[in-house]
Amino acid sequence: MNKHTPGPFKVVKWGDGKLSVDSAGANTIACINDAGPETLPNATLLAAAPELLGLLRQAYDRFTDNDMMPPNAKLQTWLGQTQAALDKAEGKES
Repeated sequence: MNKHTPGPFKVVKWGDGKLSVDSAGANTIACINDAGPETLPNATLLAAAPELLGLLRQAYDRFTDNDMMPPNAKLQTWLGQTQAALDKAEGKES
């Protein structure tokens, strides 16, 4: 699978109430045509995705360094859930 478009992303408000999420290069990543109360929060979440993914990857990598091992049970659960989420975001889920 190819990698995602690099961030940062931003929310663009169109005159007709619709929104898009655009990359720094002004490529449209997503168009949001719904005009409901969740439209702007959804667009904002999508726009934050590249930064969130990068930070989650950094946290996961830090917690899996040799000096953090062996993890306790709660950390081990979090690591498994985090790896699954990273795999999904990076198109690696099975």
